[in-house]
Amino acid sequence: MATFAIIHNIPSPYRLHLFTAIGQELNKKGHKLVVHFFAHGHSDRPDSWQNPDIPFPHKFWRDYGFLVRNIELHFNPGLIVHLLKNPPDYLLVGGPWDSPTGFLASLINRAKVKIAWMEGNTITPGRITGLIGFYKKCVLALYNYIAVPGLEGSNYIKLLYGNKYTKFQNIVILPNLVDESLFKPKTLCFSEKKEVLIKSLGCRSEEKLAVWPARLTQVKGIVEFLRNISVELLLNWKIIIIGEGSLENEISDVIKQRNLSEKVILKNYIEYQKMPDLYSSADLFILASLYDSNPLSVIEAMHSGLPLLLSNKAGNFPEALVEGVNGWGFDPCNVASVVKATTSAFTTTDDQLALMGQKSIERAKIYWDTGKSINAFLDAIIAR
Repeated sequence: MATFAIIHNIPSPYRLHLFTAIGQELNKKGHKLVVHFFAHGHSDRPDSWQNPDIPFPHKFWRDYGFLVRNIELHFNPGLIVHLLKNPPDYLLVGGPWDSPTGFLASLINRAKVKIAWMEGNTITPGRITGLIGFYKKCVLALYNYIAVPGLEGSNYIKLLYGNKYTKFQNIVILPNLVDESLFKPKTLCFSEKKEVLIKSLGCRSEEKLAVWPARLTQVKGIVEFLRNISVELLLNWKIIIIGEGSLENEISDVIKQRNLSEKVILKNYIEYQKMPDLYSSADLFILASLYDSNPLSVIEAMHSGLPLLLSNKAGNFPEALVEGVNGWGFDPCNVASVVKATTSAFTTTDDQLALMGQKSIERAKIYWDTGKSINAFLDAIIAR
């Protein structure tokens, strides 16, 4: 029996689903999983994420981390000592260069098979040259495999290494996954409970609903999108923006200035357990991010049967969207692109929206089916 260990920052709902699925598949193969968490939560994540029911072996390690430019850098010396004394057969390290713990775990990693787990994309790759680029390449050189969520992650590694990429071809795909059993299309699960939810958000039954889950921060592109959308397009629509953040006042001001108060509603955090009802009551999903490494909300929306109005800056854009088939892509930094996409989306008929939503479900099953994705990942790295 081999031990497969994962080190990760916090127990977010979607990661718990992913780890549970990995654990189940490992058990079938006669192996065992253990997950080491850096912390119970982060200051910019809901308190409800802390101390959840966790169905697999795990441990929270004491964190001596610190903040740098509002980024939490974890330092868990107890975990490092544990890994030195008890090296697992397989070790998957999330964010190998993003924290002192990740870096030290990379450096002292004595596992038989070492997997670096990371997200990145070529649209907003960050610093990949100079000392920072050298540091990243040195860290990845310590691993047998690099796990990325999709095509953009693979392309990022190729961009990082340039002409020397051929030395590091052990890239495996570990998609960001959600529990698809929770997310159903409107036609399968409309209920009075959801009707009450929609009314509580200020929507009328005759209006179509666009749902936009996003933290109210600069990178989500909310202000830019609202400044460029045509008010006339929203005659029969309501947009619900769900999130909290530092730009709440600025976004509220833009809504008032553009006379969008009847059409765009800001809603503070909604419990994760209620999000499937909201998705399945909607007609369209929006994400206008200026940068988004691999947003899970896109995958949730696709499993829920929603067409996408999606920024091409999202890391999972290549897998998620086929233009005009299951939605519309746009460059959030290009006004003409925003205008073209929003005009198409908000003038599409109900029947066509429903058909495009079905295409989203089909693509979600191809790229983000939990069982198939986990089996493919484990088969790629575990010796038979």
